[in-house]
Amino acid sequence: MPYRLKQEIIKEIQQGGTIYGLIADELEIAPVSLPVILNRNHRRLTEYGNLKLISKYLKKPIDTLVEQVSKIEAASATA
Repeated sequence: MPYRLKQEIIKEIQQGGTIYGLIADELEIAPVSLPVILNRNHRRLTEYGNLKLISKYLKKPIDTLVEQVSKIEAASATA
């Protein structure tokens, strides 16, 4: 099943300064594009490089950052 970042992790990223820029760099996007990706909780946020970066910055294990998404939720999110 697909995964997404937990909502509390999204909020922590939205509030942080340094992590915001680090994630934008990891995704190779402009920081002004990151709000859209965060609001959609895009699957790119759960790529290993991003999870490792978020885990290191927030000092939380990777498995506490994500939650499983049902196939129905995943299908509707990409539509």
